[in-house]
Amino acid sequence: MSQRIKFRCASCNKPLSIGRRKIGAAVACPKCKTKTVVPETSFESSASDAEEGLLNEFQVYDDDFDEPSLVYADDEISRKAELQLNDRLSVPRKAVYFQGVLLGIVAIFFFLLGLLIGSTTAPKNQGAQSGANVSGTVLVPGENGLMGDEGAVVILLPTGEAPNQRFDSVELQPGRTLTGSNPEVPLIRGFGGNICTANRAGNFQMIVDSKQEYVLIVISKNGKRLRDLDDRFYSEVGFYFTNPEELVLDRICYYKKIRPARANVRVGEINLSEK
Repeated sequence: MSQRIKFRCASCNKPLSIGRRKIGAAVACPKCKTKTVVPETSFESSASDAEEGLLNEFQVYDDDFDEPSLVYADDEISRKAELQLNDRLSVPRKAVYFQGVLLGIVAIFFFLLGLLIGSTTAPKNQGAQSGANVSGTVLVPGENGLMGDEGAVVILLPTGEAPNQRFDSVELQPGRTLTGSNPEVPLIRGFGGNICTANRAGNFQMIVDSKQEYVLIVISKNGKRLRDLDDRFYSEVGFYFTNPEELVLDRICYYKKIRPARANVRVGEINLSEK
């Protein structure tokens, strides 16, 4: 037998439901507030009851009891459906643990995959940091013989391929600031090359990939060129830059190909004397 009595409000005819312990008691309808005596037997639900809709369902509580007092009859159906849904959604504890472990494995897999992809698409100069250390000394004639060509521009560019966009010759001229603030410096290093200027003694040092062949280009800061550049310069070096003439201007230019197959490669003294 059901523990609740279903009946209609004597005033608004709304279907109501209340515990059997309230049989014979006068209760107020939660909708119209009219007092109605709780009957001993329940009425049978009809199609019109279902048409009341879920929007009109609500529940009130009796001040004298802890249990719910008076509700619309359709609320009971909603509560039973909710309990059945909860039963269907329950899963064993082991299944929850297994799903957690599986998600952890998947997360670790994609993390390692991301590291692998990142390492294969990293700029070339990142791999070059553990490569060959190329150093040398640039010298030009001075009043008392050869002296260090302070400020000479020294560039290493990988052979066999041209950059997607030629480097701006004006930005790379001797006397320009060749740090990260120069827009061409990160482009050259991202291309797989490197660039620096010689110090007061004419010394320079750069790190590049030991597995790559490079063309070493030196543009003097203090040595004046006495003759025109030959066609070989334009065929082997010129295609890297927007305008090679603006790069070298009237200064001595030196270039040669090197393959730094060791951790430390010294190209020696580069004498920029022109006869």
